[in-house]
Amino acid sequence: ALELEKGDQTLVEEFKECKQIESKVETINVLIRQEKYSTALSLINEVLRTCVEWRDLQIKQIECLAKTGQAQKAQSISKELFVECQSNPEFLYARGIAFLYDGNSDYAKKMFQEGLRIDPDNKRCREQFKNIKKLEDLKDRGNEAFKTNQCLEAIKLYTEALEMDPNNRVQNSVLFANRSAAYRKLNKNVEALHDCNQAIELNENYTKAYLRRAEIKKDMGDYDEAIYDYEKVRQIDPNTPNIVNLIRGCQQEIENGGGAGYSGGMDPSGIFQMFFGGGGPGPTMFSHSHSHGGDDDGFPFGGMGGGMGGGFPGFFMGGGNPNVKMRFSRK
Repeated sequence: ALELEKGDQTLVEEFKECKQIESKVETINVLIRQEKYSTALSLINEVLRTCVEWRDLQIKQIECLAKTGQAQKAQSISKELFVECQSNPEFLYARGIAFLYDGNSDYAKKMFQEGLRIDPDNKRCREQFKNIKKLEDLKDRGNEAFKTNQCLEAIKLYTEALEMDPNNRVQNSVLFANRSAAYRKLNKNVEALHDCNQAIELNENYTKAYLRRAEIKKDMGDYDEAIYDYEKVRQIDPNTPNIVNLIRGCQQEIENGGGAGYSGGMDPSGIFQMFFGGGGPGPTMFSHSHSHGGDDDGFPFGGMGGGMGGGFPGFFMGGGNPNVKMRFSRK
């Protein structure tokens, strides 16, 4: 058509636009394979402004939304497309992911099973269904180990579960909170606090994580920070049982002379290492952190194995490590 109508400038421009869109879609597919969902989503939204009803691209949009922490928006789009696309296994996969990442694993499994019924060879539906079953098994075994006071085993199982799907923010926030409880039971308050911070970073409305973090801060004598967390819980859910009494209890401790002193969670040699370097927990303790973008050597402060870079005073001033104040931050 371009050869026959060289004088038609409109046709030439449309052809160029089609080539540009084709190039963008190829880039989108590469970005999704590389798990760069945020960048892919930006390009998808750009193309959909021109090609409003491109169903295959909308299905990719649902997946990318879910995997960038926008599961409810992904669900909303999948609802609009459901009647038209319910026999498309790729749509069922994307819709399943949207519900999975919003905490509804039962409905997600139904979507993946339906996708496999329509196309028994659909690799993504099959793998995701298996992953859910494995993750649920690890979590259940971790919970059982915790209940029977096998806390080290519980920590191991929760850590393995955390490594399975770094994009599942809701599920991982629960796993971090559960692992925090196991660390606290072992009087490892530094590690427990780190995991609570992670849980809250993934789900800022997770009241159980705030309540658990407040208890850890009370264990460490930091009643002001505990009050902050209790107040946050009251803000999210004013009907939380006993929340007023918990706040008053902390206020009473402060009035009675309680302060932000240290009370447990690390033995004296651990404190020495924390201030002066040379050791700390081994690199496998938080091995999953790298899948969340972490750059430390496994210690919750970040980069502790080689020393603080500033000694004792450097610890309080931040030293050579900008992450050193992480566990004191209000997430």
